[in-house]
Amino acid sequence: MTDEEIAVTLTRHEQYMKSTAHRVDDLEEQQKETRALVRSVDKLAQSMETMVKEQERQGKQIDALENSRSDTFRYWLRTILTAAATGIIGYALAAFLQK
Repeated sequence: MTDEEIAVTLTRHEQYMKSTAHRVDDLEEQQKETRALVRSVDKLAQSMETMVKEQERQGKQIDALENSRSDTFRYWLRTILTAAATGIIGYALAAFLQK
């Protein structure tokens, strides 16, 4: 091999190494971006999990409030019906005993 061929080969190798270095740099940058994306997705997943738990908790609270309202309504309805029935029975007994 002549000195000129060696110089051409070295130049080609240097260009190839520079090109490879650029590709490695690009890959490292892409890897950093991918890691950042993975961290963001993980944070998003954790936030979603927290939101789902909070919605479940609020749903239970709403159900409890709705049930307490209906329980209160049933209580007062039963009380009124009991009072009315007691009054009617008392009136009927009083009328029966007076005869």
